[in-house]
Amino acid sequence: MQKWIGMGLLVLIGLSGCLFSDAQEASLKLRILATTDLHCNAMDYDYYRDNPIEDFGLARTATLMQKARTDNTLLFDNGDLIQGNPMGDYVARVQGLPAGAVHPMHKAMNFLKYDAAGFGNHEFNYGLEFLNRVIAGADFPYICSNLYNASGTEHYFKPYVILDRYFLDQAGEKRLVRIGVLSVLPPQVIQWDAGHLAGKLVAKDMVESVRALVPVLQEQGADVIVVLAHAGIEFVPTQENTVYWLAQIPGVHAIIAGHTHDTFPSEKYRQGPNVNIQKGTIQHAAVALAGAYGNHLGVIDISLELKQGKWHVADQKSEVWPLIQPKDGVMKAVPAAPLVQAVVKQDHENTLAYVRKEVGKTLIPLHTYTAQVQDNPVMELINQAQIWYIQEKLKDTEYQDLPMLGAAAPFKCGGRGGPTSYTDVPAGALAIKDIANVYVYPNTLKALCLTGEEVREWLEMSAVQFRQLDIQDTKPQSLLNEEFPSFNFDILDGVTFEIDITQPPRYDMKGNLIGPQSHRIVNLCYQGKPIDAQQKFIVVTNNYRAYGGGNFPGLNGSKIVYSGTDEVRQVIVAYIQQQKTIDPKPNGNWRFTDWPKELRVCFPTGPKFSQYAQESPQLKALQVLENGFAQYEIEENSQK
Repeated sequence: MQKWIGMGLLVLIGLSGCLFSDAQEASLKLRILATTDLHCNAMDYDYYRDNPIEDFGLARTATLMQKARTDNTLLFDNGDLIQGNPMGDYVARVQGLPAGAVHPMHKAMNFLKYDAAGFGNHEFNYGLEFLNRVIAGADFPYICSNLYNASGTEHYFKPYVILDRYFLDQAGEKRLVRIGVLSVLPPQVIQWDAGHLAGKLVAKDMVESVRALVPVLQEQGADVIVVLAHAGIEFVPTQENTVYWLAQIPGVHAIIAGHTHDTFPSEKYRQGPNVNIQKGTIQHAAVALAGAYGNHLGVIDISLELKQGKWHVADQKSEVWPLIQPKDGVMKAVPAAPLVQAVVKQDHENTLAYVRKEVGKTLIPLHTYTAQVQDNPVMELINQAQIWYIQEKLKDTEYQDLPMLGAAAPFKCGGRGGPTSYTDVPAGALAIKDIANVYVYPNTLKALCLTGEEVREWLEMSAVQFRQLDIQDTKPQSLLNEEFPSFNFDILDGVTFEIDITQPPRYDMKGNLIGPQSHRIVNLCYQGKPIDAQQKFIVVTNNYRAYGGGNFPGLNGSKIVYSGTDEVRQVIVAYIQQQKTIDPKPNGNWRFTDWPKELRVCFPTGPKFSQYAQESPQLKALQVLENGFAQYEIEENSQK
């Protein structure tokens, strides 16, 4: 009887919206806090370097949350939560997550009282069964508005939620506000994680999914509509980074962006159409893009006015608060929240024990400081291990006698990760943490059967990494196209080739052919002879690339001849354990073609490269830039 009385009271509250106050006009300030792309960084700890750190980790973001909270606060997460560091791998692959257990990220988030969360593409890296066990441990709803069952007829997850919250208006009276929440992620997730998702889920367009559901939320009485969009900001039509287009949908008041590890509002986007950097708005929506790993907190403030019994959004503003802030004239990190650290203490200690386990030795350092400008030991190790593994798997098959190539890209190579985001493993003992540092993602291995011509086009797409040199310009020229992520710069071992960066790129970053007559890849040879365009090769790569990740021409899942379930990291561990000691010296299978001696060609790398600079005497240190990167010049690639 008491249950039904309570339910009746809630109905009265929902219908009137004024159990606490019957005034029909009021004003109210609503604050939305948001994290995105935490990538399992519950702790302020770098497991790859086995050191505490100050510039990321939810334990420190929690301190910003405490400072930002008001009486009228909501807290959301925007996905890419459970994968991305050794703790994520340990929980998923080693310890496991039994039914009823709570993931360490959710231990922290439940403590911090999150209100709702959406999914990122990396949520699916460990499979649907694991993901469903993970979200069962959250004390808040998970939603996804554009993922459907295999037939595409029903949403796989809850497509939206309406949060009924009582907030204080400007006069101190409690008021009911109904917040509708949607969540979308890139539809390419089905392609990127086809091994887990193909035939099980269907993903639909992000913008159209939101456009279809906004009226549903409005009909159900949502006063404010928030979209958790695991997407970044681009001002051209795109399936992936759709925030600009989502912001144009009438009825969308706030967007939590993500995926690109960038920040908004920021100067980078000042020139975008209908962008107001001062207010942090795009079109008519407030947008917060809060970096990654907890290094920023998204803060959106919305002013509401109650008129004739209905709330209206009068104004909105967004900011991103960094962990590193000025204090007393110097930049200092906010402290960690001890209670959050305590919540995940045991998981943290378990992870440390796991990552410190030794698997073998290396005779040379493994680093990626120069992986974008010359052959590199990290790429060599990855390809050695991949080819070793697939050779055994293809024994006694029709493919066993085909020449085999390995494809690998540098994952930690500066870029959006900053000047400390490089693989850097000294010579000596190798532990699990070092292998996770070499190969960041839980990708699985695939073998593709390609022609020599398709191999050439693969390398042409990789060469989009570089700007075209202006042979008339004698001022320092920047080599790297910073918009092209290093994880798409595949080096293929087993062939030799040169890259002519005085030529324009053949493809754009979306894989569109823009230079039909342009060929940056020259002198492509197999076993010392020009490659035969029709010869068949086996190319070993990861699931992301095999299914089309990175928009490489011809790679869409149709060329796969072997699909493994072992992760590349597991393969590398097994390879090192068999070898016991490795010496992956670069074999010099690629180089840049010579350019005129007058040209000055520069690239950024981590300042810690200085400890290895003697290995590359052709690279001359110039200066440390304001962004923390070290600028180097390539001196010995000019015509003599």
